[in-house]
Amino acid sequence: MYQSKTLPGTLKYSTGFQTVRMEVQDTGRLYVPDAKGELTFEQVFRSNFKGLHAYAFTILRDDIMAEEIVQNVFCRLWEKKEQVDIRTSIVAYLYRSVYHESLNYLKHLKVRAAYGNYVQMQS
Repeated sequence: MYQSKTLPGTLKYSTGFQTVRMEVQDTGRLYVPDAKGELTFEQVFRSNFKGLHAYAFTILRDDIMAEEIVQNVFCRLWEKKEQVDIRTSIVAYLYRSVYHESLNYLKHLKVRAAYGNYVQMQS
């Protein structure tokens, strides 16, 4: 993975098989252009989904939740594309997001189990 400047305001990312361009505003925030944006986002999704899913699965040991976590990360990225500030590569950002989302899910499971034990003791 490398990042190289091509034109002012444009970042170029190599995802292994293809190169993805995303426009960057002067503030450094990622925004996706209208018609081309959906295609670019789709390329990032398609080229990274399998790897992210495998990574989430190694943390969660649950295939369905791993898929859900990765989809949530991409949905959140799409919903907040105007506010997202990516200072490193998009792939590094995605892996870090999946990692944190997975840990949050595991914490949630612990809280749910503790509450279940509490309710059982109260009965």
